[in-house]
Amino acid sequence: QDGGDFVSPDKIEVVQFAPPTALAPFVTQIYFFRCEERHIRDLQPAALGHLVFLLKGKGTLRFQDGHIDNLPTAVVFGPGLAAAEFNLRGPLHDLGFALSPLGFVALTGQPANRYADRGVPASELFGPEMDEMVAQFCSGHENGTMRLAQMVEQVSAFLLKRVRPVPASHVRMVQTVISWLSSDLDPDVEILYPQLGMSRSTAARLITKYFGSAPKPLMRKYRAVR
Repeated sequence: QDGGDFVSPDKIEVVQFAPPTALAPFVTQIYFFRCEERHIRDLQPAALGHLVFLLKGKGTLRFQDGHIDNLPTAVVFGPGLAAAEFNLRGPLHDLGFALSPLGFVALTGQPANRYADRGVPASELFGPEMDEMVAQFCSGHENGTMRLAQMVEQVSAFLLKRVRPVPASHVRMVQTVISWLSSDLDPDVEILYPQLGMSRSTAARLITKYFGSAPKPLMRKYRAVR
């Protein structure tokens, strides 16, 4: 069922978990989202990439260009360049990990722009272990033999083993871009480039790789989010 009203925020319960210290540079937020409605229409803001386990519920995500991805039980969304719309058959219980720009690349080994505004099976980026893990989580959640904290621990341990080394210059670049984005309601790319200590073309390529889009669209996206 498409269309209809967006689900009221008071129908949604969200529980937050703190990422383990070693994972914090790569995962900014871990959350459990629960909504018992039969039909759930909601917006995913333009933001970071996410790894999500659908413990209950199924549906689709419609992106700004109009294409619709069916959501597998374990799914990765790349960074969104505009808000996307969920249409789900509930009840919905999902466990999500928000991936930082550094985290998307370090954990998947892939450039974020390749997955911008897409939802793909998590196994495509993380291998078949993801399918085994989500099957275990769904049955454990259904029959009450597995707590959310255990799932968070298991996924965190799995992700920590996957962290690939990132050049120190890339880490500094990501930190500089994040500071630039949060420094102003209307950040100016001409202020950013001189801070990066690399050519504009290299900077634009790396920003696209980590953030999913070039600096100007990125600036517009964050302005719209605010």
